[in-house]
Amino acid sequence: MAGETPEAAAETDPAPHYHGHRQRLKERFLKVGGAAMADYELMELLLFQALPRRDVKPLAKSILERFGGFAAAIAAEPAQIRAVPGAGEAVVVALKTVAAAAERLAWLTPAGMTARIHLSLSDEPPLAQAFVVISAEPTGLSGSFRGDG
Repeated sequence: MAGETPEAAAETDPAPHYHGHRQRLKERFLKVGGAAMADYELMELLLFQALPRRDVKPLAKSILERFGGFAAAIAAEPAQIRAVPGAGEAVVVALKTVAAAAERLAWLTPAGMTARIHLSLSDEPPLAQAFVVISAEPTGLSGSFRGDG
């Protein structure tokens, strides 16, 4: 309206669609869990930590498109991740932290058994394949992953 102050106009205009997006996505994750979310939403949650003041949805979608899916993106080499426009060191650390956490979780198997996640990459779809090998043989792992050195 003519003569309307910017403050008055801001009070009557609806908030942009993306206003509160991060909070809504976090709340949804806590309510329904990761299995109920799209890959790009789960990737966004990771990227929120790496890039706290940036719209990460386009980057999340670019990463998934480049690698063909969530698992392949997590399994990608750091140099491959950095090759995605907008993905720097913070993004590499976020994605590779998830890969390391997945490995550690695989080691926590029942009754003294051990497991390892093996990831393989190729240039042909699927870009990454993962499988878990479970063994009853002792490995000498103590279950403690605190870096003592």
